[in-house]
Amino acid sequence: MSEFLTPIRASDYLTERGVKRTVGSLSKLRWAGGGPRFHKVNTAVVYCRDDLDRWLAEMLDGSHGNTSEFKARAAQRQAVA
Repeated sequence: MSEFLTPIRASDYLTERGVKRTVGSLSKLRWAGGGPRFHKVNTAVVYCRDDLDRWLAEMLDGSHGNTSEFKARAAQRQAVA
């Protein structure tokens, strides 16, 4: 079973792997979409390490199915920067 991480630990985990996302950025992605999957446990937000790894792989993949997909990913990255 995968470990669950708080937003602070998830931010550190992503940064250690080359994708800097602050706690605020993760919060914005939860609201706007496009971020890693998250879970609510009562009122607490947690991230599953496997979901973070999957999201990282998608972010670092760099391949795009079409130009619209490329533009959408670029817009997402700019929105959280």
